[in-house]
Amino acid sequence: MPKMIGQGSVYQDKRNGKWVAQFRIINDNGTKSKKSFSCKSKEEAYSKLAEQRYEMDNSKTIQDVGLSLVDLIKLMREDKFNANIIGEAQYHKLDYDIKRIEKYGLGNKNIQDITYKDIQNFLNFLNDNYSASIRDHTYQLIEKNMDLAYKRKFIDDNPCDLVIKPRSKKSAKVIESLTVDEQQKLSSYLMSVSLEKEPLKNVFLIQMYMGLRISEALSLKKSDFDLDKNILHINKTMTTDKYGYTIIGDKTKNEAGIRDLPIPDFLLPYIKEQLPKADKNDYNLLFYKNHPLNHCGANAIFKRICSNLNIFKPDLATHVLRHTYGTRCIEAGMPPVVLQRLMGHKDIKVTLNTYTSVLNKFKEDEIDKVSQYYAKNNLIMKTENQKESLLLNNEDKILRFPDIER
Repeated sequence: MPKMIGQGSVYQDKRNGKWVAQFRIINDNGTKSKKSFSCKSKEEAYSKLAEQRYEMDNSKTIQDVGLSLVDLIKLMREDKFNANIIGEAQYHKLDYDIKRIEKYGLGNKNIQDITYKDIQNFLNFLNDNYSASIRDHTYQLIEKNMDLAYKRKFIDDNPCDLVIKPRSKKSAKVIESLTVDEQQKLSSYLMSVSLEKEPLKNVFLIQMYMGLRISEALSLKKSDFDLDKNILHINKTMTTDKYGYTIIGDKTKNEAGIRDLPIPDFLLPYIKEQLPKADKNDYNLLFYKNHPLNHCGANAIFKRICSNLNIFKPDLATHVLRHTYGTRCIEAGMPPVVLQRLMGHKDIKVTLNTYTSVLNKFKEDEIDKVSQYYAKNNLIMKTENQKESLLLNNEDKILRFPDIER
């Protein structure tokens, strides 16, 4: 089996703009040669390089000795991390998937001995005990790694090809926004309580009235605020390293997460109240307590505050504040495409799917506007019964049809 010399390299071909993964190998007869692959993106080129390195380094051993499913996943994770395909947070999150697979017993099984029935039983187990998102994420991880093992001839076929995906038995998780009354109650408390009593009160206010993710809010530094223009620059998040320790990331969740947000005037006093705290730690973080804070600690404090205020929601966490912001924006008539930019959603579909119930609620008002327009411009024929039911709107002098189906 040929061996790769060095780590290889990735560069962009200026002639066609494509990315090239290139490496040198030493063949079984001792001769050296160069191989390269043309790819559509830089990430694909690094991934291809990692695949080739992995195959050449491990193929013979795997064929002779075998490899467990968990070891296969760990080896691929290491190569993807070294190739900058996944970051430290993703590296750490895979630990949970690995432990889930190990706990069931499938993880320690040799990939050459795993049958489609083994994977089907595991998928059914996930379907009975976990949410649809966890089930799908865990299965996709197995499927991708088994597919790579098949392509590299570590196994004769991919058992996942015969697996039937079950229908989820659990309802999709729905994040409820705060009602107007609940928001008023929470706002009143946060705006009146002292910073000494509730050190994270301004985190929650910023989330609720600017729509930040908790990881974005906790990573805020003094330099992120331009008070001359009343603008907040979002350019990073609080995340974890590969060992699970909280660190300040150097980028947002996705490229759409980098955004400038106008600061509401009523929030300025609370932001100015918080800014001096950044001078008291080496990280210049607005929110800090002997170490950078993470979402778990913030969630615990938020739940305690809500409980004291008799605000109860399923799966209550600080994310409800971001969802509340989005809901109020839709209720106020903000177009979804504008909300997408403010929330930092990569795809408009995320915005539409997240706020489907709110949009459905307010589509009735939009249909009413169309009906009013029809009536004002005599675009509909009125029966005798309809004529009798017409009411005059005193505010805008537009005729309305209260009995029209909505």
